[in-house]
Amino acid sequence: FLLKRGWRPEWEDPKNATGGHFQVQLKPMAGGAQIDEYWNNVVLAMIGGTLEPYDMITGARLVDKISGGKAAGFIRIELWFSKYEDSTAVTALKKSMEKTMATRLDGSTHQGVKTE
Repeated sequence: FLLKRGWRPEWEDPKNATGGHFQVQLKPMAGGAQIDEYWNNVVLAMIGGTLEPYDMITGARLVDKISGGKAAGFIRIELWFSKYEDSTAVTALKKSMEKTMATRLDGSTHQGVKTE
């Protein structure tokens, strides 16, 4: 989990109460390197402030559902945000996340992912 300072990783936190999250579920066949690249892209964009609109992002989380007692066969990347009621900003953030995940470190792009 990567959160902005002062935020707690729970929906019960009043700062998260009016927010939501986007998620991308990735099957293991995507490959560990590809999953790492997607996660790194999200984290670097969050830290660097290039995911827009940056001010509504509250955190990012990587969830391993491949192993363990509750295995479901996928890895999930989540981007948490505030201000769910601002549909224009939410749509812009969703597009920004999809573009960020599809951009390689050298600036080229590959087949994009779709958020849920």
